Amino acid sequence: MKGKYLIALAGTAALMASTATMADVRAGSTYVGGQYSWLTYDESGIDTDLKPTAIVARVGHFVVDHFAIEARAGTGASDDTIHFGPFDVTGEIDNMFGLYGVGYLPLGDSPVSLYGLAGFTRAKATLSSNALDFSESDSDSGFSYGIGIQGQFTPQFSVNLEYTSYLDKSDYEVTSIGLGANFHF
Repeated sequence: MKGKYLIALAGTAALMASTATMADVRAGSTYVGGQYSWLTYDESGIDTDLKPTAIVARVGHFVVDHFAIEARAGTGASDDTIHFGPFDVTGEIDNMFGLYGVGYLPLGDSPVSLYGLAGFTRAKATLSSNALDFSESDSDSGFSYGIGIQGQFTPQFSVNLEYTSYLDKSDYEVTSIGLGANFHF
């Protein structure tokens, strides 16, 4: 499954490399943007994963060339329902917040950069079932990491595709594939 994500990243890089703008990853520049994230909640002992979506706002500032500090805030866009025995269980993201360091590696003179991120995420989610008459919310936080690719179409506009592991605990993991856009100034 992760192999198809790497193929998608490589295809996106090839598509973006056809433009002629250098990626803007210089000290002092700032960006704001957002992304749509397809999340996967994988809990050990349960065969079916929950796959809610989220909308995530991003703001970052390059403190030195090729390294930015980025803050994110997100909320659920859609929930997902799985069948757990005879019952339906619905999962949704209530909110998520994070702070990350993001290192960029421009690919020569092309407008494409690879990037890696590491930091801290706090998220709140709700599981519910009408048939069982319950709804339970829980928050958790932890170390996060990810990789991505960014294409700079103009000096003020870029798009990105990334894989992020937001929470990786002993009994569950929350990962994401995100597609976004940023405005640079």
